[in-house]
Amino acid sequence: MMSLVLRDGYVLDSIGPFYGKNDDASIWKAILNTCTDLEPLCEDGDVQIVDRGFRDVTAEFDVTWL
Repeated sequence: MMSLVLRDGYVLDSIGPFYGKNDDASIWKAILNTCTDLEPLCEDGDVQIVDRGFRDVTAEFDVTWL
């Protein structure tokens, strides 16, 4: 399962299940391909907190890794 949680702790959605062999990057790509209604929720300057498993999808996040 992948959970999308807002900063205030509100769980926006839980998506899955996904096979254990899939890494975070491939799961996120699958989510972006099927859940096109997420983009309007994101605005310039928003912060996305993810672990290092997402570093392979930085282009999809359109972020700079520090």
